[in-house]
Amino acid sequence: MVTQTLVLRFRIEGRLVWLSHRETTTLWQRALVRAGVPLVYSEGFSPHPRLSLPLPRSVGLAAADELLCARVEGLESGASEPLRKTLERELPEGCTLTGMEVAAGRVAFEAVAADYAISLRPAVPRERTRQAVERLREHVARSEPIPVLRSTPGKGRPRERDVSPFMASVAWAPDHIEITCRISPQGTVRLDEILDLLELTPADLSGPAVRTRVQWIRKDKSGNNG
Repeated sequence: MVTQTLVLRFRIEGRLVWLSHRETTTLWQRALVRAGVPLVYSEGFSPHPRLSLPLPRSVGLAAADELLCARVEGLESGASEPLRKTLERELPEGCTLTGMEVAAGRVAFEAVAADYAISLRPAVPRERTRQAVERLREHVARSEPIPVLRSTPGKGRPRERDVSPFMASVAWAPDHIEITCRISPQGTVRLDEILDLLELTPADLSGPAVRTRVQWIRKDKSGNNG
């Protein structure tokens, strides 16, 4: 059969924000199997569906523009809408399907930027936070170094890293902080690092931070951008 790629866009919110990257992949694997999607499996002693979540999501982060690619075969061009309804019934509360496409061949996606929204509890001093936002905004505008201490499991003590190449913008909105981060093969800035730069802790937030939008580059099986 001809190989296809099932491209799914979705939101993660509510209690599901506490799922890890691996657990989110498992959630989709189970939903796809229950929905009867003709998945393509790997070979070997422990076959598994060929699924990809191109951009990992930090535990505790809500997301409005997530993407999953599943290798499938034998889906008819007119099967998208019935399949979508079937798949929606298999998803738990907090995971919402927002888009679906059946693409010919092998299709992959690369994230190059992401927008975040951080909302604060009423008790958090607004002036202090405004000043922290303004200081960070000035560093970004001047392309000045923005050092953070990054811990990597199994690699000893935290090391200082300059995340300025990954910071595109930071702004104070009427009821939240808006941040745009660049993403490259060298990495990106982490949510916990952003909070540290803004002198905030998770307890200062009125709810989960949200990854509101992701800028994706689409690639076909030959590696060409689309």
